[in-house]
Amino acid sequence: MNENQPPTHERDHTTMTTAEAAELLGVRSDSVHGMKADGRLKVVGKGKNGVNLFLRRDVESLKVQRLKGRRVVPEQGNFWSSTLATCDDCPLRTKVADLERRLAAAEQKAAVSDDKARRAMVAMNAAVIGE
Repeated sequence: MNENQPPTHERDHTTMTTAEAAELLGVRSDSVHGMKADGRLKVVGKGKNGVNLFLRRDVESLKVQRLKGRRVVPEQGNFWSSTLATCDDCPLRTKVADLERRLAAAEQKAAVSDDKARRAMVAMNAAVIGE
């Protein structure tokens, strides 16, 4: 065995495959390979069929770093189900509801503008044709 190659060993709960790491991180497998290439994730072994294995704690640590970069850091479990679902008057839920109302109003305004533009185009075509 080449000394630069990670050892091959049986999988346990402390390691993850590329696909499992991608799922936990919420990215595609290609992105995990990129994280491996740029040093953010280290291959610790090879699993069955030669798949890369990563330490679960490394993947979880990377996930926390990625979440901190987005300024959304859940305390435990799923952020949306544990925090927002139990908080009827929390500021984030209020802000989301306000943004949804504003989006609906903007979509309605765009639909009205689209309808006006369509009517103007029909009138212009009728004038050009001479109807």
